[in-house]
Amino acid sequence: MTILGEDDRKVKGLILAGLANIRYGGQSKVLRDIITGKTGEDDQLRSLALRAAAFEAILLGAKNGDGGASYFLPIFLERTNNVELRIAALEMITWSKPTTAQLGIVVTALYSEPNYEVVNYAVALFERIAGSLDPCKQDTAKLVRFYLRFMKQFTGYEVDYGFGVSKTYTRSFYKKKYGYGAHTTFYVVGSDKSFAPISLGMFFGTTMMNTYKNFAFGVHLRVEGLAKHLIRKFKTTDPGTWKTQDLQRILSGEMGIRARPDQPVRVQITISIKGNIVLHRLYDDESARPDGQLKGLLSKLREAGGSFSINHQRAIQLGALLYEQPTGLGVPLAAMSSMTWVISIKATQKGGESRGLLFRDIEYHAHSFAQAMRGVMIRYARELFDFVPKMNTYSCVGTFHAPPPWPCARRHS
Repeated sequence: MTILGEDDRKVKGLILAGLANIRYGGQSKVLRDIITGKTGEDDQLRSLALRAAAFEAILLGAKNGDGGASYFLPIFLERTNNVELRIAALEMITWSKPTTAQLGIVVTALYSEPNYEVVNYAVALFERIAGSLDPCKQDTAKLVRFYLRFMKQFTGYEVDYGFGVSKTYTRSFYKKKYGYGAHTTFYVVGSDKSFAPISLGMFFGTTMMNTYKNFAFGVHLRVEGLAKHLIRKFKTTDPGTWKTQDLQRILSGEMGIRARPDQPVRVQITISIKGNIVLHRLYDDESARPDGQLKGLLSKLREAGGSFSINHQRAIQLGALLYEQPTGLGVPLAAMSSMTWVISIKATQKGGESRGLLFRDIEYHAHSFAQAMRGVMIRYARELFDFVPKMNTYSCVGTFHAPPPWPCARRHS
């Protein structure tokens, strides 16, 4: 049984991205068999299905009183699952506000966990949460600090932040007096089949009024199998010079060393803004063929050194908030805040070669305009049963120009 009757992997991925944006509507039940592997989907699609079902699973778990962690625990505990899927399930467990018993099950499983990637990411995740400044996660952070102390005492494990190893860390700030903060979180999911990671990414979020969270921007890159493909693409080996046949005979025949199987090419590019996926691309082995999409993408990257022009204008509302609460006067008080940002970039690049030197001339104009508004509104009685809102607001405007608005444009070489 395929996802909604589709056979094309790219269409499946697009469907799962759409379900992730919808968030609520039965995803946790419909996608359950895909996540557990009963439908035979590959690891990449199973991980996508898990993230698509996560919002509803956490919400239903909160209504049932278990925080939603019970939905993700069996997926994490099943050691035959892929590293990426298990790490995604572990992340969702921590977002589900797990109970002491549920987190204890995770810690107990980690004591005998044979997969290095899972253990390293789990300890890094615990350290990230234990030091979190996010007011929304302080209950979970308190539990994690309790278990992390004993994990350090019994195992003495230190997180490996080396290249390609599964890990996560964050940078954040929080102002308790005003109830706002922000964080930038990075993560890498390593592979037990290659030195290169399976996926990596980052996301930036904010917290307002101590309880309102907003994931402003996120990037997720899946690069499974891409490293070896790129090496073969740009660096060839002469069989006559390296005597590859003799080397293969010695290693595999006389020494009994088996060659590591090639990973399938499964590349994914996902960009999200304000918690919604706005760009989703999938590339696989078919895309890596001479006439595939991946070849076209690499060709565009190589041709980027030539001449090209861009002219882009974008406008986005980075955040809007309306917070209302009762007062001792018997009338509600509302606080509002919003920010809109417009950016314009016009650039022309000209590439060439002069006396053996490759050069790039870039002529650009960059302009941005941002406006933020904050206001307080209170409703008062003008006449009986006739309420008129009274609002006091102030706004600030910021601009940026590069180069400054001079008669001539700026040129870089």
